[in-house]
Amino acid sequence: MIADRARLLIAAMRQRSQEYQSVQGEAALETLRRYRKFILFLLPMHLFFAWQFGHYQAPLGQPELVGWAGTITNAHTAMLVLDALLWLCVERHLRGREAANRWSYALVLCASGTYVVFGAILSLADVKVGAGAGIASFLLTTIMISVTALMRPALSWPLFLGVYLYFQQAIGALGISLAQQASVQAISLSIPLLALLTSFTIWQQYVKTVLVQRQLSARNAELLHLAQHDPLTGLYNRRHFAAEATAELARAHRAHSPSSILIADIDFFKKVNDQYGHPAGDQVLKEVANVLASNVRATDVVARLGGEEFIVLMPHTTRDGAMALAEKLRSNMDKRPMQVEAQTLAVTVSVGVSELAADQDGGFEDLYIAADTALYAAKSNGRNRVEWAPFRLREESDTQV
Repeated sequence: MIADRARLLIAAMRQRSQEYQSVQGEAALETLRRYRKFILFLLPMHLFFAWQFGHYQAPLGQPELVGWAGTITNAHTAMLVLDALLWLCVERHLRGREAANRWSYALVLCASGTYVVFGAILSLADVKVGAGAGIASFLLTTIMISVTALMRPALSWPLFLGVYLYFQQAIGALGISLAQQASVQAISLSIPLLALLTSFTIWQQYVKTVLVQRQLSARNAELLHLAQHDPLTGLYNRRHFAAEATAELARAHRAHSPSSILIADIDFFKKVNDQYGHPAGDQVLKEVANVLASNVRATDVVARLGGEEFIVLMPHTTRDGAMALAEKLRSNMDKRPMQVEAQTLAVTVSVGVSELAADQDGGFEDLYIAADTALYAAKSNGRNRVEWAPFRLREESDTQV
């Protein structure tokens, strides 16, 4: 029982680690994008405080405030310079970048560590003279980083632990009373713990959000693929092909470019289903689809119309080119016996072709009717052949009739 629970715990920890690993790259880039915007807001703030404390006039009898103001001025001046450098580094690093690398994580840690140390310096200066906001600066910058930076625990806890140890060591060198030192130490311990808890909570929520978004994107992509493709052959279905063809023919008309289509029909396909069964027929359909898809050009669009009919749209193709491709497909099918259910089948196709010339105006349905007419002629003339039919608008056909 205990061993089973231990194995489950180890498996859960490994899965969680894999999830963190898969998300941390996106998190690092998102953090840098946040810092890129945030720094632009902080630059004028540092400039203002550096100027304000640089002109600070300490009251008479309190010379220690001169050193305090000088520390605050130097801290804001240093951050002004560091922020400008950080912004330039982040901007250059993010330019055109789609994936994180080790420099992405280094920039995140550099920017985060710089600000928590900056907050610690301000608080230490305030605590030493009992002026200013006291420990609040350390609290503010630490929580700000825990909220802004998306860091997995493996990065966040060393960061906050390191700044806590720095703060504790620096407190001992301030020369404050033991009672005040104990109070500040207790408070300074709670700040990194609170920041770590905040950082972990935000990180967990970010991981869940990213994973859910990935699942939704994958599901949407799957649904889109199902909506556009024939589930058996993997080719486009009739609906999507019609949309693609309509858009392509409209583009070709604007560009005064020819387009052609061919319709291929498997000869005597019903006999295959009747003699060998529908699984064998499905296998034949897949094989024919593979032949079509592997022999057309990258710019051609192939689809299954339904049943045993397939269609190919050939942009920028005249009659001669379309007929040559159709004959190539027919010939390849004729020379390629198929192994179905331990049987060797000779599968042939009849092909009808038509062209929408550059100077003709028409839509997909008209071109489809012309190619279908050619296919009917190929069937009537003995099958396993390619036939051509000229394109005519339906209005022209009706007038001639």
